Amino acid sequence: MIYVGGATVGLYINDPAADDVRPTKDVDISLSIASIGELEQIRQELIKKGFKQTAEDAVICRFRYDDVKVDVMNTKAIGWAPANPWFEPGFLSRERIDIDGQTIQITPLPYFLAAKFAAYNSRGNNEPRTSHDFEDIVYILDNRTDLVEVLVDSQADVKAFLNDEFSKILKEPVMQEAISGNLFYETRDERMSMIMEKLKAIINGILKKNIGIFIIYNYEGNSIHSP
Repeated sequence: MIYVGGATVGLYINDPAADDVRPTKDVDISLSIASIGELEQIRQELIKKGFKQTAEDAVICRFRYDDVKVDVMNTKAIGWAPANPWFEPGFLSRERIDIDGQTIQITPLPYFLAAKFAAYNSRGNNEPRTSHDFEDIVYILDNRTDLVEVLVDSQADVKAFLNDEFSKILKEPVMQEAISGNLFYETRDERMSMIMEKLKAIINGILKKNIGIFIIYNYEGNSIHSP
């Protein structure tokens, strides 16, 4: 099991000057199960532990424990458990972290961001200014100091996806407006400029790395040396 939702966004930042993350009582988890039978066992175990499903929730994967909402998903869609295209690669490369003596598993940062973009693209209605998914993305862009290095060195598939998403931000004023709207007023201009420079550095870094790979391996597949 890995934690994949906005409740974990604060675990990915490392800027000591970061503003507080948005409060949430929503917890998203992803499993890796292969059958409806296993999924039903999970449901029964959650019910035994006091979790409840109610007809009030339009989301059929949602359980409630007091005032906490828990959405149960899977690396691949099965039964009532939906999926996100980045859950499976994120699950396969999951990381362990300790929180107050408890160990939990989360996806590496590149896959967390990719999953957030995928979620925004599927349910954001092209309105980043009101999207919690986009808000979480902005929080990481603003408060992860080594973001450029981590993303440029990530796996090719997730790197290509994030490159496309960041390119959209640089082209679309409404997305830039949404970023600005999620920043603290007194430092907004400075932080906005820093975020835009980060995005440009990521895109340029990915381009340079791709050019380097092409230099090392020519179009015939023969290994050559870069200058």
